Amino acid sequence: MSHNRVVHRRRSGTALAARPEPSIATAVRADMPAASELNPKGWNRILVAVDPGPSARQALEVAVSMADRLHARLAMVYVVDCAETQQAQLPRLTDTMLSKLAADGRQWCANLAVEVHATQASQFVRIGDPAVEILAVAREWQAEIIVMGNHGLTHTGRFFLGNTVETVVRDAGCPVMTVPPGVK
Repeated sequence: MSHNRVVHRRRSGTALAARPEPSIATAVRADMPAASELNPKGWNRILVAVDPGPSARQALEVAVSMADRLHARLAMVYVVDCAETQQAQLPRLTDTMLSKLAADGRQWCANLAVEVHATQASQFVRIGDPAVEILAVAREWQAEIIVMGNHGLTHTGRFFLGNTVETVVRDAGCPVMTVPPGVK
């Protein structure tokens, strides 16, 4: 079934001629929307960064909802940030300790996926700098959008994203959606 649509575009005040748009999907039913109408942005791969904070959980809930509505694939990335322990002047983490932290991260991601009904989501657990690892997973997995929680406002009322979010927003090769606290 082919639909003809009138498309009007303006350039410098002139309208382009209307052209029939070719059908991009064969409809099973007359009321079935075309694929482009289900997902107008074309986002088929949504990557969401998760950590134990409340804003990351909200970001995951938003990403799950987006993936459901857009019929897109979803992946979660959790990063064991060993740089924090180095800055706190704690002893260096051994390979055994890092492996244990990564295993704990995988289990935590699996539990969180069950809680928010995202059991079909791919899961990536990395060790290193969170911004660097999130960007690496986004490139490797070919994410078309990254969803992340942010901190919201500081005590002085200024908007604050956080270093990791700021770096990802600045350096990502795809759009980044930040989810402020309190969004459902």
